[in-house]
Amino acid sequence: MRPTRGVRQWLKPAQTGIDDLARETLRNQVKSVELDAEQLLMESLEYLTAETTEDTTPLACLRAAAKAWGVHNADHALQGLADALD
Repeated sequence: MRPTRGVRQWLKPAQTGIDDLARETLRNQVKSVELDAEQLLMESLEYLTAETTEDTTPLACLRAAAKAWGVHNADHALQGLADALD
């Protein structure tokens, strides 16, 4: 989702040589795709965590999310976030 978010953020300010209405229309389309991708990710994470673990603690869920995103060695950061969520 980072690539779509980056495109959406790039389209936010006026761009030389790009019509403002066309830019905003495209930005809204990219935003819609980004939201659809986030929804799909959330549904996928729900499926993956339901299938692989009974542990629904914030830390376990965050670890599953990090794994699904391909993030490794983030236990310290995940623990801090889990503590904040508890």
